[in-house]
Amino acid sequence: MDFRQITVEQAAKVREQLLPSLRYLQALRNRLQQRGFLPDDRLRQLVEQAHDAVHRLTIDLHYRSVKGGVCRRDDG
Repeated sequence: MDFRQITVEQAAKVREQLLPSLRYLQALRNRLQQRGFLPDDRLRQLVEQAHDAVHRLTIDLHYRSVKGGVCRRDDG
């Protein structure tokens, strides 16, 4: 199985399940910035990387979940 076999419904469901985690990581990222964690702090970097990865995944899943196949590509 590969990404081309994920249905519109499956993509939407996974995206919906990821949204609370994305919101949590956004809040944590904002909190670390507000508390003065420096950009080169390892914890801040890891949180930002996690946020960015989950964000990219939810965006990809969003496009895969659009009926009619908006931006459904074969290149992953």
